Amino acid sequence: MSDHLTRRLLRTQRSWLSITQVCTYWRSLITNNPAFWTNLKLRAFFNRQLAAAFLRRAENRLIDLRYRGSGNPPNRDPLLIASFIDSHTSRIKGLSIVQLDHEETEVMVRRLCTPALRLQTLEISAVRRRTVLYPIFTGILPALQDFRMTGLCTALPQSSSMRVLILESSHMMRSFGWILECLHEMPFLEVLHVNQLTQYPYTLPQDPTHILPVQLARLKSFAWTSWIPKDLTAVLEYIVFPPTANVKLHFCYLSIPLTIALHDKSVSLQTIASRVPAAILIVSKDPKYATAILQSADHQLELQWSWREGQPGAASARPFERITFNALLFLSLRQLSVHSLRRELKETDWANILESLYSLETLDVGANVMTVRHLGAALSPSDHAVTSSVYLCAQLKHLKIVHLQRGERCLHELLSSLMRRSRVGLKLRSLALALPKDGELVSHPQSILRAIADEVKVQYHTLHPQRYSWQPSS
Repeated sequence: MSDHLTRRLLRTQRSWLSITQVCTYWRSLITNNPAFWTNLKLRAFFNRQLAAAFLRRAENRLIDLRYRGSGNPPNRDPLLIASFIDSHTSRIKGLSIVQLDHEETEVMVRRLCTPALRLQTLEISAVRRRTVLYPIFTGILPALQDFRMTGLCTALPQSSSMRVLILESSHMMRSFGWILECLHEMPFLEVLHVNQLTQYPYTLPQDPTHILPVQLARLKSFAWTSWIPKDLTAVLEYIVFPPTANVKLHFCYLSIPLTIALHDKSVSLQTIASRVPAAILIVSKDPKYATAILQSADHQLELQWSWREGQPGAASARPFERITFNALLFLSLRQLSVHSLRRELKETDWANILESLYSLETLDVGANVMTVRHLGAALSPSDHAVTSSVYLCAQLKHLKIVHLQRGERCLHELLSSLMRRSRVGLKLRSLALALPKDGELVSHPQSILRAIADEVKVQYHTLHPQRYSWQPSS
């Protein structure tokens, strides 16, 4: 590469390569070392001659290419960029093409048709969800280990070396049997995340008894988001998780009971979930169907409970306090999140929930002011408490209270209850509070807060309390 092209490259791409302009020594050291020229970021202002000169500096080393789309139409040429990528597939180790608009998506998927035999990492995302009929690189990627796709639906690449498979916003996935066939070809898979944003269920084969369960012996992280419980029960029925897997199941919309007919027999989530070593079960609509989920929690589980006003069906949902929690024995439930309840939880409700959670370590509450106040009353070790509060949440280590609006008084009562609990053995490791911008902790100085928790964090919010960065309390 000539000095003219080098200077032009450094002007168009701000990077650490600018050090070549410091002195002759650094320029000679970097320009003559191929290892420094293996990461190329393609811009909308694409210059093929400049990019080719960059790759010549890398000599015969494998390269990583990155391209971010959605640029202005007069200044971009997706066909030129796709042709350049396709002509160098034999040298590409990692490829990231993200934020593609409609035109760029069509061009990239159609034009990238040469098998990339050395490609190990592939990331592709579209601005708007779209179905593509053409498999990228014809689907022949034998060395692929990491595949991440967002907003697209296309054929999965064929690779027995796959370690990470992440599909986000996949709005029109194929049949569940087809997905199982793909997973059978990925015995070394370690991370499997699928976010199915569709209300249409998977279709099981006509004779599902001949489907062999998928053995993912090396699976470490599994997350599956679905709108229909039948899809999740099918996933749990046909995928065998290793004991060390971290499983997360997300029910986007839960509007039917969880006892479903599969294989001409009744299969409940309680039966299936017993195969899962650890899981996160999330309910986002109606809490009355969560009972069936929680009854399977005789192992380490995390329950995230979300019921927001404005969601379809929230107005007609059964009141939260009418649900019976006494029969739920969660001997190993470690984390509980209760967020955005439309109706407040009474002191008796908190007592019914917490009295069986002997192993609870983390409690995350984002509810109305009265619910937080009643939580403080339930935790308070007074003689007038509904139950023996000294033993409620005896293992609690982390408490987080968010979305507090005009709740200074209830916060005072909650902290007072925690202070009384600290005198009978309860010492939190961390206490996180979200207060309004003008909130104060005058009545609880640092000396008192340290008696409640080892670490105290306070977040002051205004209009968007969910978008926060924690700041140490003063």
